Amino acid sequence: MTRSWVLLLAIGLAVPAYAQQGTSEIRGRVVDQQGAVLPGVVVVARNQDTGNYREMVSNADGTFFISGIRPGS
Repeated sequence: MTRSWVLLLAIGLAVPAYAQQGTSEIRGRVVDQQGAVLPGVVVVARNQDTGNYREMVSNADGTFFISGIRPGS
């Protein structure tokens, strides 16, 4: 009976740990070689393993922000 409870407890603790998958974000600023900002540039973050990608266009000040991406290659 004790082994059953230990097994149940182990399974109960393992499932929530497995379900937690983190996401990440990428922030940056697009500039040219002279340091001038470049608005309207398409920035692409692509996962090499899955082929999934996210696109963002840089703002008027050259900044971009891509959120909710899963870490990977």
